[in-house]
Amino acid sequence: MVQVIAAVQKSLRDAGVDSALLHDCRGPFDEHDVDLGIRGSWHAAWPAIVSAAGLHGYRPVQLVEYDVGESRCGVFGRSEGVGVSRLAIDACGDVRGIGWLAVPMAPLLAHARPASGINRADPAWESTYVVAKHVRKKSPWSSALELATLHARANPTEFEAAARSVFGRRLAARLANRVREGGAVLEDADRRSLLRAIRARRVLRTPLLPVWIVRRWVRRIEHPTGLWIVLAGPDGSGKSTAAAEVRAALAPLFRRSLALHWSPGVLPRPGAIARRAPRDPSRPHDAVPHRRSLSMLLLLYHWLDHAIGYMTKIRPMLVRSGLVVMDRGFFDLLVDPRRYRLEVSPHIVRLLGRLLPGPDLTILLLGDPTVLRTRKPELELKEIERQQEQWQALRGEIGATVLVDGTRRREEVSASVLNAVMACRSRAIRGVPRRSQP
Repeated sequence: MVQVIAAVQKSLRDAGVDSALLHDCRGPFDEHDVDLGIRGSWHAAWPAIVSAAGLHGYRPVQLVEYDVGESRCGVFGRSEGVGVSRLAIDACGDVRGIGWLAVPMAPLLAHARPASGINRADPAWESTYVVAKHVRKKSPWSSALELATLHARANPTEFEAAARSVFGRRLAARLANRVREGGAVLEDADRRSLLRAIRARRVLRTPLLPVWIVRRWVRRIEHPTGLWIVLAGPDGSGKSTAAAEVRAALAPLFRRSLALHWSPGVLPRPGAIARRAPRDPSRPHDAVPHRRSLSMLLLLYHWLDHAIGYMTKIRPMLVRSGLVVMDRGFFDLLVDPRRYRLEVSPHIVRLLGRLLPGPDLTILLLGDPTVLRTRKPELELKEIERQQEQWQALRGEIGATVLVDGTRRREEVSASVLNAVMACRSRAIRGVPRRSQP
């Protein structure tokens, strides 16, 4: 952990960006974020962080803008078989203290000092930062607060001076006096008044704060930070297994996750409306297709399910930095219409599919038809070959796609899918995002 943080700070320093570790990271990266205060251009900071993380095998997977104080969280992943190791770096460039915690980075960085190869916030500012973070997150007592109490007791005068910038003179004096008397740096009775002080400092430091907050949310809605992937292919290619394993591996890199089987499922199953029992999934082509008029109605019904489901389930998940993993997807209606008892023109399915928002990435699990049929004999060999040809032909129409050999062992397939997703995501977010405010 120390080596990674030191490498990130060196890379930032080479890019002309000052940085300081805001508080000690106790435990593995999978359990704790690395909080860094920075001062300098974010356009220089982000490539420097990406470069340093890459030296240790970490690739960027998410970049989330926090509040309005030039603070962002970059989440990185390192593939380890069918698993992923996580590294999250919270970079706070809030030099004025208008962000979520109201801790101004300018004086904090001015008092930072090197220790054990890492530039760190001095004990007084570290204690102030930890208190503000626990107040805003409503966190219970922790080892970080215990350490902050020890730091504040060692030099209460410096702690009071730092805390004054965040909580004001009266509250800072109260906290400092209590630690002088041997008390804790934060008590439950303090939380409400400290939270009010944080909010007041933010507004007083810039009257445009509400406008910037609204602008950030508009940008988040326009450019979601989540990830939507679809796994498609014929029966026997391991879609369901790979989808479950990839979702489990990637879930720690995202704030929330959602698994979907071929559609969002916001509308009831058509057969349920007619009070028919679900068909046997092991015999997908046994039922006779509906007549054309009914097939067209069913196609429109499925399209409506996808359209409404995107707006009510998928898009909100993406806006909230979530992961959506779906197997099959809408274009399975075009490749395998018999499964859905449809007899419709492929051109109409294509047209409707183009009207729907597409996933960030589609993984096509294809391979030797003989092997796929051995795994699942539901489909004839010629049908598997036809479906694979159809999926291949659709590659130019369904957005970004990656081919993965679905005939290999389960672990190899899941690892290949995971690597493909992370590589695609890494390429997509290596660019520098725009500033959060003027």
